[in-house]
Amino acid sequence: MMLPNLNLDVSFTDEGFYNVAFHRDQPDWLKELRQRAYVAYEELPMPNRSMEEWRRTELRQFRLLQFRAWSPHPEQSPQIPSQLASRLATSGSIVTLNGRKLNSQMDPALVQQGALIDCLEHSILNGWESLIRNHLFSVLDWKYDKFAAMHAAFWTGGVFVYVPKGVR
Repeated sequence: MMLPNLNLDVSFTDEGFYNVAFHRDQPDWLKELRQRAYVAYEELPMPNRSMEEWRRTELRQFRLLQFRAWSPHPEQSPQIPSQLASRLATSGSIVTLNGRKLNSQMDPALVQQGALIDCLEHSILNGWESLIRNHLFSVLDWKYDKFAAMHAAFWTGGVFVYVPKGVR
């Protein structure tokens, strides 16, 4: 589900939203969710210090258009530091950069029992759509505030971990 063209505008604008949401392989329900979230993002007010959860956050200097919703893949994949690599030799691991999987591995015995670790977007397209659809944005409602709506509209990447009941 990567964006096919590195020259696309992926800023937090109408054009950027269209490029992030519709220049990728994803099911219609996800495109519709992104569209509803983008409308909410456009309509919701910017948080301010009168809101309890934003009371200690100064946003007056925050300039969203200085950022991009998606970062290009680096020309060379960085190496995993040896201190971290030794800790990844467990049941499974996944390494992502800028929302894209660099590598993953999982104990074959766990895979045989139905366990999975993969990119969220890849998992949606490869047999896990109904489970993900039921849980995506179930912890924090994308309508909660402007930033939650922005995330739901523009997200890329993410990791999906599934361990069936009884698997250890």
